Amino acid sequence: MLYSFILLSAGKGRRFGGSIPKQYLKLGGKPIIVHSLERIEKLKPVKEIIIVCNKEDIELIKKYVLQYRIVKNIVFIQGGDSRQESVYNGIKAAKHENIILHEAARPFVSTEDFSAIIEDQHENVSFYYPISYTVLKKDEQQSISGILNRDELVNVQLPQKFLKTDLIECHELAKYENRSFTEDAGMIYFYLKKPVHCLKGKNYNIKITEYIDLLIGEVIYKEEFNGELK
Repeated sequence: MLYSFILLSAGKGRRFGGSIPKQYLKLGGKPIIVHSLERIEKLKPVKEIIIVCNKEDIELIKKYVLQYRIVKNIVFIQGGDSRQESVYNGIKAAKHENIILHEAARPFVSTEDFSAIIEDQHENVSFYYPISYTVLKKDEQQSISGILNRDELVNVQLPQKFLKTDLIECHELAKYENRSFTEDAGMIYFYLKKPVHCLKGKNYNIKITEYIDLLIGEVIYKEEFNGELK
């Protein structure tokens, strides 16, 4: 099977702060987005990389592509006003029915991890990691209103794999109903009630969201990968 790989890189990094979006800052001596691009480059079933980004960042990414010798076919698509809109823009541009979805700000996914999700026989697949802390509900008055059973909860990680037709259907329904989702496995379940197979991820598969994550990321890069992510 052939795959379109959608790499989300349109985030402004408002929680991170600074003038440069976090996915273009350096981690382990390389721009964060490059760690994913180098892994994707090794995936033979992936025939195109769709980078969803802001127009003003395209030339910078092209510079990285040349510098780090990324030769796969790359398509640039304008990001939306929300993550959900950015994903929709990306999937509409995909040529292949099988899609891998990933975030440029999540740099610690190895080639082996990407291969595992491709080789999984299920149509829709997501990485996850068990939640090891207590999760409570609060109400509008900022008071505790319920206790959630953490044994029934998971921390959703990317990458994820989906059928393009499933994603398109769900995104168009969500757009019609003006519903917002923070990720796509939940959308598939909500609208189609289709199973999304879960693969256990790694505890270090973090998303660089705030400055502290970048500091932690340098430790992960050094300690978990000895300065070389394969």
